[in-house]
Amino acid sequence: MRHPLRHRVLAFLVSLPSMVTRLSLIGTLSVSGLMPVQAGETAQTIYWQDLIPASHHPDKVLAKYEEEIEYLNTLPDGSEEGLKIVQTIQEELDNLPVNPALDGKTISLAGYIAPLDIRNGLVHSFLLVPYFGACIHVPAPPPNQTVYVTTAKGQALRLDQIDYAFKMTGQMTLEDKNTELGDSGYHLRNAHGEVFKDDVWLEPEPDSTPSP
Repeated sequence: MRHPLRHRVLAFLVSLPSMVTRLSLIGTLSVSGLMPVQAGETAQTIYWQDLIPASHHPDKVLAKYEEEIEYLNTLPDGSEEGLKIVQTIQEELDNLPVNPALDGKTISLAGYIAPLDIRNGLVHSFLLVPYFGACIHVPAPPPNQTVYVTTAKGQALRLDQIDYAFKMTGQMTLEDKNTELGDSGYHLRNAHGEVFKDDVWLEPEPDSTPSP
């Protein structure tokens, strides 16, 4: 019998590249164009894999540990050796650097909301994360996959909408931020957003019209 904790963690590690790729589709299939931010300036649409420099893509980390990952399946239940391997890989993934090319850029990025500052039914600051439930129902992503967002005046999000994905636009800066929900390596300032819906995750409503 395989060690359930070890293999849950391993499954999470192995899923990271596909998770990044899958969430990069948020935005790819959007029908919205680039949103104007200031006169003469438009936002660059980016995806979650862009937050990590290409030279440090998670695929490269996992490829480096391919033999260790295979070796995990041969180890007995509760093996300290196996847990150390998992921890080593996780620590390297968690410490991948942020992308300096994004510093100071005006960008648009779609993701999910982990609310921080809530006042009168409005969310003024939050963590933008690549998958639903991160920081709340499941562990937080690493700082290189978490963006701290502060909204522009009058642009706070409605609390009753935050189960949806949002496409947020603002000025991205490299900044470490520690919050009660998780740590981030980016700060998106003066942000505004819109509910993001596309065929990747929103299925059409069933047709309730009776058949003739």
